[in-house]
Amino acid sequence: MPKQERSPDTRHPIAIEVDRLSKTYRVWETPLSRLRVSFLEACARAARRLLGPKSPLAERIAVAAQHGFREIQALRGVSLQIGRGEVVGLIGYNGSGKSTLLQIIAGTLSPTSGRVEVRGRVAALLELGSGMNPDFTGRENAYLYGSILGVSRQFLESRMHAIETFAEIGQFFDDPVRTYSTGMAARLAFAVLTQLNPDILIVDEALSVGDAYFQHKSINLIRQFQQAGKTMIVVSHDAATIKTMCTRAVILEHGNLIREGPAIAVCDYYNALVAKKQKDLEIRQVERAKGHTVTRSGDRRVVIGDVELMNASETPTRSFTVGENARIVCALEFRDAVEAPTVGLLIRDRLGNDVYGTNTHHQGVALGDFTAGQSAEVRFALPLRLAPGRYSLTVAAHSGHTHLAANYDWQDNAVVFSVLPGAEAPFTGTAFLPTTVDVSRDKVAPLRAYQWGHTLSFSADGDAVRYKLHGWAIAEDEFTWTEGPEAALRFDLPASPKRNRTLKLCAGAFCTSEIPAQRVRIALDEHELGQLQISETREYSLALPSTLIATQARHQLSFKLPDATSPAALGICDDSRLLGLQLFSLKIE
Repeated sequence: MPKQERSPDTRHPIAIEVDRLSKTYRVWETPLSRLRVSFLEACARAARRLLGPKSPLAERIAVAAQHGFREIQALRGVSLQIGRGEVVGLIGYNGSGKSTLLQIIAGTLSPTSGRVEVRGRVAALLELGSGMNPDFTGRENAYLYGSILGVSRQFLESRMHAIETFAEIGQFFDDPVRTYSTGMAARLAFAVLTQLNPDILIVDEALSVGDAYFQHKSINLIRQFQQAGKTMIVVSHDAATIKTMCTRAVILEHGNLIREGPAIAVCDYYNALVAKKQKDLEIRQVERAKGHTVTRSGDRRVVIGDVELMNASETPTRSFTVGENARIVCALEFRDAVEAPTVGLLIRDRLGNDVYGTNTHHQGVALGDFTAGQSAEVRFALPLRLAPGRYSLTVAAHSGHTHLAANYDWQDNAVVFSVLPGAEAPFTGTAFLPTTVDVSRDKVAPLRAYQWGHTLSFSADGDAVRYKLHGWAIAEDEFTWTEGPEAALRFDLPASPKRNRTLKLCAGAFCTSEIPAQRVRIALDEHELGQLQISETREYSLALPSTLIATQARHQLSFKLPDATSPAALGICDDSRLLGLQLFSLKIE
């Protein structure tokens, strides 16, 4: 049984609780049908009371009462909780059940089944004029509207001047509401709300009427309720309004709650639904106007009689989001006996470029042999990891792995469809390739072995970054300074086919009158290769013993700089780095 509960308890953390709520309307064939069904249902209830709940007579009467009307389900098992102080946006297409749900929450409509519990006093701005008598004046309707919300006449009398001032409808305040424009009626309703103190405020599309000035005024009022911690439900087709005012949003579609979550994410999802619906309608209209195929060829031994493009829910559609799963269904009719036919597909972009193609032969799917008069259905399932844009689908039936040997039926542009942006990160190109990114800070390691004779550049545009281990300053345009008394490089060296190798450095040094040359002691792992006196920029060389590089291994090439000093210490400038070696390039040959 449906259940509606109203409670003045404002301490409970849940202000509105909706559980499996459904609402069904009956549309009667004739007025007499309504009278007949009402009479039969009353008779069925009486028979159950007198003869028992499982009485055959009661059952026959109940079955007879099921004729003369059709049912429309406005809500289908909706469950929702709204916390105290939460501002929730309700969005959906026209006819999705938004107003029905709000009317049940507001208490002006009873559900067919389910339960709704509202804790606190509710003020609702539902359909325009709801709760107003068109023959009453604005002033009289203010009293009426307030009494519906449970406010005393004495309280309203003390607030009537403020209501009249906020409404800003002048002398019309004492004229019948039937003479009001839609904006004036909304002004009056909002004006009454300004003087009330509801715990829960429901606003159904009231922001879409009235001029821009009053809309801003009304939004400011709603913000005041929001700042006061009131619970609110706002219905609007303007996603920007929902994003700005609401913390959470809900999408209704055909009476079902299909999405719930943070307002920004839900509004983005709703915008994608709207765009997809518009695009799907646009493409289907083009297909109806221009036909499904542009070019068709083949000997017709096999005919592809129908091609359909569907989503993962098996619903025909012509628009998808990036990465969405698609089903391509081909219905085949065999006009002649055919051995092992192949069915294929080809996706092209709007310029006619081939994007992706495959067939049953390449997929390793054998269709078998067919006789004349048989039929078959071939289904392809694939994710459309394509860039947003417009695409066409070509299908074919042939023999072998291509259509060149025996082409039975080739259809260009059998279906035209669109791919719309989804929740993926922006990308460029034609294909969407799901990508993961991993960042390792300060952990740049060699990925490949050093190639003998390759020159490593230590300039800003050079390739030495993977070899630097520690002790290096930021690379400059042509070189890199060592920073500190020691620096090191790391190499994965392959086994050397030569007995002798030479380490060659193109280098300079930080020299002054006090330090005419920098001493640089170079070692490979624990083996010292020698000491260089580096001053002017030129090439310097050291021999690498064959015993150190006879087998493949990872090595550390270290530079010890006992004379490294800072320009700041010598009073040259403010540079406090300990500079020694100025390395331009390095190679081992």
